[in-house]
Amino acid sequence: MAKDPETQQAPPAKGEVKAPAGKKKKIKRNIAKAIVHLKASFNNTIVTFTDIQGNVIAISTAGAHGFK
Repeated sequence: MAKDPETQQAPPAKGEVKAPAGKKKKIKRNIAKAIVHLKASFNNTIVTFTDIQGNVIAISTAGAHGFK
């Protein structure tokens, strides 16, 4: 069976990295000021970094890092 050339993807050019399917490509941003939001409960602690407008920059939990 012959493959349709329109559906085939060209390999990435030299120096380009193709992101694996299902993963977002990280965007580097320089943020001068940020706000840290902490939510501490009996089961977990959530840390969220936002910019001044409230857009989430990064989020993490203590449970994701192995704390029990």
